[in-house]
Amino acid sequence: MRKGNRKKVSFMGEEEQSVEEQKILARMKTALRITLDEKAYDRMMNVLLVNQKLFAAASQKVIAFHQRTGKILGEKEIIMILNSLKEPVREQKFSIVRR
Repeated sequence: MRKGNRKKVSFMGEEEQSVEEQKILARMKTALRITLDEKAYDRMMNVLLVNQKLFAAASQKVIAFHQRTGKILGEKEIIMILNSLKEPVREQKFSIVRR
């Protein structure tokens, strides 16, 4: 009987956490809607679908930049921010040794 109660409590905790995450995401989207033009906002929503960690980091930078400058960012600025946050792609070189 105790195990059943524990599962319900942990399940409720996960559900509440999910609701809280959804609220935070909704606030972030609202803030981005204010700080970005339409194309830049669309690009950020595409990033959200593909890479949530990159989206979170980029959103924080965008909101901080807007708070400092008051400027609305465009797609070019978003691309620059995303490229600065992305991990560098390791270039692989292949060499063929013939005998």
